[in-house]
Amino acid sequence: MKKILFIIKSIAKSIAAGIMATASGKKWFILLLLSSNALAAPSQALLDAIRHVESGGRCVTGDNGNAVGPYQIWKILVDDVNRILKRKAYTYDDRKDEKKSREMAVVYLTHYGKGLTALEMAAIWNSGPKGAEKMKYNKNVQKYVEKIKKVMK
Repeated sequence: MKKILFIIKSIAKSIAAGIMATASGKKWFILLLLSSNALAAPSQALLDAIRHVESGGRCVTGDNGNAVGPYQIWKILVDDVNRILKRKAYTYDDRKDEKKSREMAVVYLTHYGKGLTALEMAAIWNSGPKGAEKMKYNKNVQKYVEKIKKVMK
């Protein structure tokens, strides 16, 4: 029980969404209920739009071999998600797995997208933690956000 409480506490510090956590060899799905002032996780519609814009939903490799899977995840993002979770929850190969890559997207966007809109979260996905700021002046980020907006309609 102490191990489960520790896992819940560490996840609660990092994210406000459901993710998979391993405890004693069993997988526990932990759904954190959000209070009205808590931080929201990215919507399913946003996650679907990101997957569609990034890869058309296919497991592909892009950006000279750096971006992998349906969400086009770079190694640095996997490292960052593991840092956020304070454990090695994901491997580079997990980028090819639809479910695990979506979980990584939830962790990343929940962590960096605190208090932001879906489109600002899309900008973060496209250009990193400062993406919402870049959205104001970077034409490439603006084009990406417009693609997300069209898919979400």
